[in-house]
Amino acid sequence: MGTYTEKKIVKTTRGSRHTTFKAISERLQLCIPSGRLQQFCSVKRYGNDETAKAKHKRELTRNSDTEIILTHNAELRGLANYYALAQGVKRYMNKLAYLWQGSLFRTLANKHKTSMNTIEGIS
Repeated sequence: MGTYTEKKIVKTTRGSRHTTFKAISERLQLCIPSGRLQQFCSVKRYGNDETAKAKHKRELTRNSDTEIILTHNAELRGLANYYALAQGVKRYMNKLAYLWQGSLFRTLANKHKTSMNTIEGIS
């Protein structure tokens, strides 16, 4: 969490006089801590964040397709909802969403013993 100070000149009318004054207000901003998305990516084992190479989750291949999709959705939704009010959240979550999607498709492809391109074509 951080703060920023906004210094701007405000024009107002006080009685019959038009005046200007400097309005100084501090506002709180929620920021995603540096390294938090990389940590989340490695804990959930979506793949390598630096090379943007997704990996499949071997422990989910015994579950049904619906359970695999619901598990992946719940993991990312939890993080996205937590940081929903953060400054520039879409910009930071883009790469993580790409890895998440790749991990989901690779897990389904591994389960069905097919290629990832085949699974992408189905969705």
